[in-house]
Amino acid sequence: MSRPVIPVRACLAVASRPDLWGTCARAGVRFRPRRGGHLGPYVAFRLETQYGSRRAQRRLAPDPADVVAYLDATLEIDRFRDYAPNGLQVEGAPEVDTVVTGVSANQVLFDRAIELGADLIVVHHGLIWGAGLPTVTGPTARRLKALLAHDVSLAAYHLPLDKHPRLGNNTGLADAIGLALADRSAFGDVKG
Repeated sequence: MSRPVIPVRACLAVASRPDLWGTCARAGVRFRPRRGGHLGPYVAFRLETQYGSRRAQRRLAPDPADVVAYLDATLEIDRFRDYAPNGLQVEGAPEVDTVVTGVSANQVLFDRAIELGADLIVVHHGLIWGAGLPTVTGPTARRLKALLAHDVSLAAYHLPLDKHPRLGNNTGLADAIGLALADRSAFGDVKG
């Protein structure tokens, strides 16, 4: 049986994270080559991306458009006529490594997300409502300035997050209070 060749970079990625040594060992057993197979490159990829090489994470960081397209499709935004635009509202960094979520697009959330090194903020209540931004002054100007100055993208999902049968706010609330629902697709319609 051939031994997998794991690059030094992968070993260093795991060695620098003692809190994950046990998890890595279990994954190594699970993904060990069977019957003479060679999984070295696959194991190296898993170690680098799952357990910590920042260089590998940066190299593999997705484009914000891909993340937002995934969210758009998952939340089925085309099914809704909403009060606000769903999806990307502010474009920032060319890659997404860190995502922060929140309820509303407010300055406190933006400041904390910037402290955490966020590349994308996903919220339920975005910055843009109705026909758009009539003026960019006061709190709206400060919020936009913070996002743009730090290359942080903002995506918002209003009604799609209210209604989604698996990921939605109403589903989460029903689960939190122990409400058993046979049909989770019936969380109301707004504007048709």
